[in-house]
Amino acid sequence: MEDHGGRAVKASDVRVCVVRIEGTNCEGEMAEAFRTVGAQAEEVHLKQLEGRCAPELGRSLEDYDILAIPGGFSAGDYVRAGALFAARMKASLRSDLVRFVENGNPVLGVCNGFQVLVELGLLPAFDSTMSEEPQAALYTNDSGRFECRPTVLRNDNRGKCVFVSDIGTGEAIYSPSAHAEGKFMCDVPDFLAKLEEHDQVVFRYASPEGDRVLYPWNPNGSPSNIAGICNPAGNVMGMMPHPERAMTAYTVADWARGHASEDGDGRKIFTSVMKYMAKRRSDADLHIDAVAGIEAQRPAQVVLAYDLDHVDVMGPLRHDDGAVQVADPRFVGDDVTEAATVVREAVDEDAGGGADHVEFADVLLVDDDVEGALERPESELLLELLGIPLLRDVVPPLAHAVLHRAVDDDVVA
Repeated sequence: MEDHGGRAVKASDVRVCVVRIEGTNCEGEMAEAFRTVGAQAEEVHLKQLEGRCAPELGRSLEDYDILAIPGGFSAGDYVRAGALFAARMKASLRSDLVRFVENGNPVLGVCNGFQVLVELGLLPAFDSTMSEEPQAALYTNDSGRFECRPTVLRNDNRGKCVFVSDIGTGEAIYSPSAHAEGKFMCDVPDFLAKLEEHDQVVFRYASPEGDRVLYPWNPNGSPSNIAGICNPAGNVMGMMPHPERAMTAYTVADWARGHASEDGDGRKIFTSVMKYMAKRRSDADLHIDAVAGIEAQRPAQVVLAYDLDHVDVMGPLRHDDGAVQVADPRFVGDDVTEAATVVREAVDEDAGGGADHVEFADVLLVDDDVEGALERPESELLLELLGIPLLRDVVPPLAHAVLHRAVDDDVVA
């Protein structure tokens, strides 16, 4: 893959967490689908993310770029399909999940994974990143039985969803279905209109002839033939059919009838999200380059950057020369004190191992609207915790503010 500046972006640098618990049974196929398009995919048990395992087996969601929740019958689908898996994730990983999604990282849920995303409140997520209670549910199929059959899907997304950029609007693809509870229902008034208004409808069931869609082409009775939706930001998608089972033409029901390519239609979903990741990496490089340019004008050890989708607060990015630390206070939430500790430790580390060696530290605040950024309460709190007075020095061409940390009550301009 190449970014927009022509520099190589390695697909193998993209890390995918395929999370599983007892009862999931499609994690192998999901991981292999991502590996097929070049990503590093790891099957990770939920206990590893929760820290309820041997230390050497522990994992953090922050270690990954993409989260995938596979199909199966998690926890036996007791209570409701996906309900127990979602309850366990929400109890132990709620803040991590919210931060992951708000940071723009892609999340994919297929079949049981779609059910989990709905139970978590990450879909449809009309009013917040993660709703307190589920706003929708995947009901029992109208047929009253498990439906395992070929399905045709039409991409009705207008460009928001990061998983369908390689699929034309209105284009039909093949993806097999295998579920007993796939009828998408929602108790939000006019939910179909809301989904359409925010471009959250991704896939609808279609018929091969393109005429009225009846059973079995709509295998569950979902209103408006909905087969998959995304969140308002477009980086979380859930769908009932299994694209990971249609990575090659040889797994398509009519594979012997001749296909223009050996690639299956499901592959397009995975190549789409990989292109999104390549663009994120490219944008990140451009932003870091811009910060480095300012760095050349005026050395700075810490950068608090807004509107940079690549930023991860709890793991500040370090520029090649080791001088620039990047953090975005928007994603700190209740952990602003912890973020301040991380940034302060980074400054002290760069200064030679201790605050006693710091004469002063510049903090660069990058934003299109400097004054607005300085007024943000999270900025004020973070800077207060770092002991940084609000001295302002705006330098073109990139709107930014340079803030200074006082040492021994002396402010060095």
